Amino acid sequence: MPPRLAPLIEDGIIDRVVRPLMSGKEAQVYLVQTGDDLRVAKVYKGETERTFRNRAEYTEGRHVRNSRDRRAMGKRTRHGREQDEATWKAAEADTIYRLDAAGVRVPKPYAFVDGVLVMECVQGPEGGVAPRLAECTLEPAHAAQVFEQLIREVVKMLCAGIVHGDLSVYNILLEADGPVIIDFPQAIDAAQNRNARNILLRDVANLTSHFKRGTPSSELRFAHEMWSLFERGELRPDAPMTGRFALPQHEVDAERLLEQMMQVEEDEAEAEEGQVFEFVAPKRGARVVGHVDLPAARTGRGPRGPKKPTSGGPQIVVKGRAPEGGVLPPPLLDDAPAAAKPEGAPKKRRRRRRGRGGGKGGGGNGGGPVA
Repeated sequence: MPPRLAPLIEDGIIDRVVRPLMSGKEAQVYLVQTGDDLRVAKVYKGETERTFRNRAEYTEGRHVRNSRDRRAMGKRTRHGREQDEATWKAAEADTIYRLDAAGVRVPKPYAFVDGVLVMECVQGPEGGVAPRLAECTLEPAHAAQVFEQLIREVVKMLCAGIVHGDLSVYNILLEADGPVIIDFPQAIDAAQNRNARNILLRDVANLTSHFKRGTPSSELRFAHEMWSLFERGELRPDAPMTGRFALPQHEVDAERLLEQMMQVEEDEAEAEEGQVFEFVAPKRGARVVGHVDLPAARTGRGPRGPKKPTSGGPQIVVKGRAPEGGVLPPPLLDDAPAAAKPEGAPKKRRRRRRGRGGGKGGGGNGGGPVA
């Protein structure tokens, strides 16, 4: 019996715990029973137990009514951290109650007590707990229908002033009547959070990348379309979304740009695969002047490859020794001309400096008198 569920049994909110369902970044989820109904109890983890720590992007715009709590949270005092933790745990409950009232397909909430949210247990088409959308294989026609339903739900959420913040096929359950959206701890206020537009674009891109693979990105701008209507105050829950939206000239299609960047990285990785170059080490005492970049060629793999490049690759050039091609390149690191240093010239002696002795702290090389 989880300790935090015991008070709910004593208060009659739930009758018994059936089994644990899953453990996520923010909470542990249990299947519980109340009378003849199966429900879900979501027990939120403490700050030290969560794997999700970066909350600044999502908590912006969340207001606390009590001014004392707000100041304490800003100063990160002990009381402020406690209030911040309580606000974070209550955020999902507040969001689900708000979305349920707006007609969004979310689990129906029943109670929120001491960091435990009791909700409806969404059941699958064949009974039992509904599977996540990532675990389902859908026929093309059914997949298209589910995608249209999800876009409508995202529109209704935005009309209610909410952006999910972590929407993906792993946070969507599939029941007989269609998809049900879950997991809202990272939900943000669309009007108060300056990151709302970018987060909405990312949420919708997660859906289009799963359902609309191979479709041109110019036909997948559902998020741009709905956000434009939202900014103008013209978005309605039943507004049809086409996905075709003309971007302003100064705006970049981030999703398409990301795809192009990934493709360039893949092409470069394929081109460089297998081209491992080795360097000719100079003899001990030789002075390295520079290097010459010859045409790229495969010279072997790993430390046990051939000692010298077969036909090219970077080579180290040692002063006074011609490279394998027979042409000695001009010196790169030695600015003095070779003619300025005739052969047989005596080496210039370096005068050794001696420290001055005497006085307090004297000594060293040629220092003052030794006591």
